[in-house]
Amino acid sequence: MPFATPQLLRPIRLLATDVDGTLLDHQHLLSPANRAALRRVAAAGIEIALVTGRRHRYVLPIARELDVDVHLVTSNGALIRSLRDGRPGPVLFRNFLPKADARAVLLALPEYRGQAVVTFDRENAGELVLESPNEAQRHFSGWLENNRAAVTYRAPLQDCLDSDPVQLMFGGTIAQIELAAARLGAAPAGAAVRMLRTMYPKRDLGILDVLQRDVNKGAAVAVLARSLGIAAGEVLALGDNFNDLEMLEYAGTAVLMGNAHPEMDRPGWHRTADHNQDGVAAAVSTFLGL
Repeated sequence: MPFATPQLLRPIRLLATDVDGTLLDHQHLLSPANRAALRRVAAAGIEIALVTGRRHRYVLPIARELDVDVHLVTSNGALIRSLRDGRPGPVLFRNFLPKADARAVLLALPEYRGQAVVTFDRENAGELVLESPNEAQRHFSGWLENNRAAVTYRAPLQDCLDSDPVQLMFGGTIAQIELAAARLGAAPAGAAVRMLRTMYPKRDLGILDVLQRDVNKGAAVAVLARSLGIAAGEVLALGDNFNDLEMLEYAGTAVLMGNAHPEMDRPGWHRTADHNQDGVAAAVSTFLGL
């Protein structure tokens, strides 16, 4: 897929890329071309941030597969840590959901608690809390297999909130998630939190992340960039879904994946190839000349 080389106003010093649907293909694999491209980016002295709605420990193996120093912006921007020489560094930033707000959300959506996951910043069991094994199997069977070591159960789910969680996540069909978001938005509890929706129409899968009110990928990338002495105009961001919008709006150069929803297009934004066609590598070549 040919792309015209854009005229960038400032050199790129930070590449911030979404993970699922962007860096990874539909099988959640990192392609050799994308891996090699990000290694060239690191070798050129450009900072790299993996920016994802997934939790920190999910993205660690992907970061280690790159085998370069990277920043990990996880849970849609609720947590930032860096990976140096394959080892996680100290927490650079955290902005977790107050437990009182999390409890209010769960109480406002009692019919969706079986489709909810409470995420904590903990090691192994207790990091992910669901209400019942039966409901978990019905709504999260594949995901559950991949995360079993981190999962515990508590009923009613709000009783697990002995500390502030990183976030809440609701999963289901697109129709279910749109209805859950509408109900929460109309409830008093919805006014105190941020809701971020990620939709996968081909799979009829919707995800509703509920976070501290100020959390989003763009705000977190801004925090990271400032800590590195990098201006917004020196940031290139790549994304494919609606939870990437604030990050793309913040970046001086915004690049949508070929598989991104058409409603995400904005004047001045660019498109690269599909995530199954090494779109990140194509963008690195087109925008960075690497």
